[in-house]
Amino acid sequence: MYKAIIFDLDGTLLNTIDDLCDSMNAALTYFKKSITIDECKYFVGSGVDKLIERCLNHFGINTFENFNTLKTLYLNEYKSRQKNKTAPYPGIVDMLEKLKLNNIKLSVLSNKPDDDTKSVINYYFDSSLFNEVWGKKEGFNVKPNPDSVLEIIKSLGIEKCEIVYCGDSDVDVQTAKNAGVDCIAVTWGFRTEAELSENKPKYIINNVKEIINIMLGE
Repeated sequence: MYKAIIFDLDGTLLNTIDDLCDSMNAALTYFKKSITIDECKYFVGSGVDKLIERCLNHFGINTFENFNTLKTLYLNEYKSRQKNKTAPYPGIVDMLEKLKLNNIKLSVLSNKPDDDTKSVINYYFDSSLFNEVWGKKEGFNVKPNPDSVLEIIKSLGIEKCEIVYCGDSDVDVQTAKNAGVDCIAVTWGFRTEAELSENKPKYIINNVKEIINIMLGE
């Protein structure tokens, strides 16, 4: 039985896509450009730098100067918009509370900047639910690099076989594989079930309650 779970944030615990897309479009007004929600879903997930790169590549304007400009604009816009439309997916809070009551250790690992990750966790959840909350930290590469996962496992004092990683994208599945831990892929986020299946996670689930079943054997 698992003793701990690490959650991705965007698309897994929180539906953040509207605020992410609104922030990017506000930043893109500088270039007189905009993206759709569906486009944004495929641009996010690999950290801010990749988000900026993918947006600029989409419009064929990826230069060093444009990259720095858009990144600065986007980060400023997201800080002011990250709590506008974002919300936990249905059933997430109840699921977290039940796991905590059953002594499951809960952690969060996001490719968002560390301060933004902690900010939204503290706003939308009782932060005492979590043993570890990590965003992109100085000295650590973004997912799918496994170093942050391995550091969290070390901090929790458990074995790899006792933890599962839960996320909504191919990046998350690959992160789990790179770290040598089992993966729960969720279909309510930013990728389709077919896309997730291609990466062969141990579990693919369509309902939040299935996390409880996996973690508690119910």
